Formats: sequence, structure tokens, C-alpha cells
Amino acid sequence: IIDHGMLKFDGSVNQLTSKYAAQRTIRLTLADSSQHDELKKYGEIVNDSSTEVYLTVPADQAPKVAGQILQEFDVADISLEDVSMEQVIHDLFSGENR
Repeated sequence: IIDHGMLKFDGSVNQLTSKYAAQRTIRLTLADSSQHDELKKYGEIVNDSSTEVYLTVPADQAPKVAGQILQEFDVADISLEDVSMEQVIHDLFSGENR
């Protein structure tokens, strides 16, 4: 990635994501939606609907947090999602997550 003639990053897409994606999103559906607020202790709730919750957590803690949630709550569905490439590029050019 070159910005105004200066090399910003030289590597693979996986390396780029690993270096600049400091957060991951845990998308989950709880059997009891009244428990959504209890998830705040694990990370930032970025989207909360009647069926799904999107929780942002530090990328290196995502597997551990997902395991803790699975132990504590009745989870109907769960997935760990990487930050979008658009967000990684935005963060790279804005100087965030360095």
C-alpha cells in the first residue's frame, strides 16, 4: 500500500489484517434476549436487535471471550467476524490502531 509516494505497508492481506485489525466482532443470538445487557461486561455492544447482538472485543481476546459467553449464556448461534478490509484500510490511513 502506497500513500502519496510513501510505502505504508508491504505484505499480504492476512498480515495487513493481523497488524491493523485490533478488534473483532462476536455476533450472537441468545435464547433469552433479556440478557443482552449482561454482555456489556465482555465488550462494547455495537448493534443490538431483538434477536442478535454484535459485540466488539480486542482481537486477541475474541476466542476467550466467546468461550466465556458460551459457558455463561444459553447461546442459540455465535460467530466471530473480522473487521472489514474497508475498516482496516481506513484505520491504516487515519493512523488508528498503530
